Amino acid sequence: MLRALTRALDVVVDALAWIAGAVCLLMALHVAADLVGRSFFDHPLLGTDEIATNYYMVALAFLPLAVITRQRAHIAVGLFTDRLPARALLGVGALADLVTLGFVAIVVWTAIGSAIEKTATREMTESSVGYLPIWEARWILALGFSMMCLYLLLNLIKDLLVLRADRRDRTA
Repeated sequence: MLRALTRALDVVVDALAWIAGAVCLLMALHVAADLVGRSFFDHPLLGTDEIATNYYMVALAFLPLAVITRQRAHIAVGLFTDRLPARALLGVGALADLVTLGFVAIVVWTAIGSAIEKTATREMTESSVGYLPIWEARWILALGFSMMCLYLLLNLIKDLLVLRADRRDRTA
């Protein structure tokens, strides 16, 4: 069951990573078109800065969070853990996952609450073309952190299962 859950989550997370990559390409094309319009035709694309800031950057920052969590590639300081045996290192990793999971769960809860509130009020920002709706971007943040939270939980379960199996092997 854990494998099936992992595969399902992998599919969603991989899709989010591809979407983030597509957003990166779209942002590059959008900004390049704005630059060409501004430089050669004295007519920039209106709203480029606002769209880049409120949509592209949010997607680039938060959609890949689960990929980084899946790869266990977050920044870590090994000063105190470099010399630990494998079992102790796994225990420290599980504890770090648990603490991180708690903090990220709070972020998810807050992000979803904010997204609901901003959706209800149809949050907008003033731009050079009038008003640009930005409430949708709140959901990108909530989605990215939610997927990260699920992967932290999955990593924690896997670590605890390995620790449990190791303990059984030692007592047998």
